[in-house]
Amino acid sequence: MFTMERGNTRQINVTFTNSEAVVTDPDSNAATITIYFQDGTTYLTGTAMTRSSTGLYYYLLSTTSSNSIGVYTIEISAVFSTVNNIVNRESFYLCDIILGG
Repeated sequence: MFTMERGNTRQINVTFTNSEAVVTDPDSNAATITIYFQDGTTYLTGTAMTRSSTGLYYYLLSTTSSNSIGVYTIEISAVFSTVNNIVNRESFYLCDIILGG
């Protein structure tokens, strides 16, 4: 889990590898990101991620000062051999301000 201040942008990264740990692209070179509020409702649905190179994808997550404070869940999905897989799931805490650092 990571922490993010409201009103900021953070790059969300994912690396896809095959069973031999070789970096590889999903089918159609496509990955999507979905983000859920802590109550399970959807904040962002099936949005395309950007491919930066073979197997490496990212999404620039921007929040506003009016976004709800709380825990959000990120799911990154991709299709491999015609099967849609959730390949990464993590949470982040959206807060007003991060002290220290």
